[in-house]
Amino acid sequence: MSLPSSPTVRTPLEPDLPAVERARSEAERAGLALRFWVSTIVVVLLLWASSAPSVLYPLWAAEWNFSALVQTSVYSCYPVALIVVLLFGGGISDRIGRRRAMLLGMGLIALACLLLVVASGLGWLYAGRLLQGFGTGLAIGASNAAIVESEPNGNHARAAATITVAAAVGLIVGPIVTGLLVMLAPFPLRTSLVVLLALILGSMALLVAVRNAGTEVAPVVHPDRWRPQTIRVPRGIGPVFGVAALAVTASYASGALALSLGAQMARDLVQTSNAVVIGLLLAVTPLGIGTVAVAVRRPRPASAMLVGGLVATAGIGCLLLTTVTGQLWLFVVALGLSGLGQGLLVLGGLGLATTFAPAGQRGETLSAVYLIAYLGQGVTAISVGLLATRLDLPQALGLFGPVMILACLGSAVLGLRELRRPVPVP
Repeated sequence: MSLPSSPTVRTPLEPDLPAVERARSEAERAGLALRFWVSTIVVVLLLWASSAPSVLYPLWAAEWNFSALVQTSVYSCYPVALIVVLLFGGGISDRIGRRRAMLLGMGLIALACLLLVVASGLGWLYAGRLLQGFGTGLAIGASNAAIVESEPNGNHARAAATITVAAAVGLIVGPIVTGLLVMLAPFPLRTSLVVLLALILGSMALLVAVRNAGTEVAPVVHPDRWRPQTIRVPRGIGPVFGVAALAVTASYASGALALSLGAQMARDLVQTSNAVVIGLLLAVTPLGIGTVAVAVRRPRPASAMLVGGLVATAGIGCLLLTTVTGQLWLFVVALGLSGLGQGLLVLGGLGLATTFAPAGQRGETLSAVYLIAYLGQGVTAISVGLLATRLDLPQALGLFGPVMILACLGSAVLGLRELRRPVPVP
């Protein structure tokens, strides 16, 4: 007969190990959630900074008397600079860490805002947009990867939706706030940029504050040993990467029309020069993008690409009809359908890339997707600007619209093909 075991007695100094582990786990989840939302704020501000100048382009053009081609070339400095950074330093966050890369990028964008605030000529606009592109190139892949990796439940679908919503919020708030401040605040060419500069500096303070929150993915290479190098697509995912890149490129190229010439379209096609109205019109497309991200739960990337390509095609068709009719309601429908289609294309493309990319190369893979997408965006903006200068805006859209339709339909066809590909088990 064995003696009954005596109950375990803890001294006041001896910890309850399960309780400690639970507390540690809860603290870790809270830290990850904090990183998740700070990284989301960074994405919002990145897209806010990229879209805010869209309302200001006609004002700058009137101030310094430049053409549609110059206007789109100023806009295109942004994707060109971004492409250079993505090409040679797109994988930097995989090596120095997500937070450091975001801080570097946001610092450059803050400097760009300062240059645009004090701008006294066309050269300042080029310099400001170049710095914006450099900063976004450093921060975009890092912030997206940080959102994916710090999602507390490891839900990649929720992370991709959050990225899309955050981008849409930035694109919505940027032109609306800028338009309101142009109409209501003193110094219309500067006040909105000062507000944006203050918000960017605040986001940098948040990034510093979350240094010890949660666990950041360790860099692959020690930061002191990092050297600029071209980004590479991980082996084995080339075909999937190509499909994802095409989807995001089709979305970004469609968005380039509104971001570079949207204010001019509103003036020429539907005869309005009110900055608030223009800001609201430019917000319709990102509102559609955000609606998709909120309404579509756990989408299969290939399905999102299929539907998105078809809807975006319908949006471009309505835009071409607007050039003939000049109807405001049709212009709004065109922008809304384009936004819905673009949102689905980005959701599908990013979802496909994050699903198949290895964790240690996720930042580099996303940067490669953005590299191609921004290249398409820059080519689209410059091409339409050149055509609009040589001909006029309706004729330029009539010539380039079919190209955009082919890109969107191609994404839809490839999305249909991807439905047959098995999804890897994480």
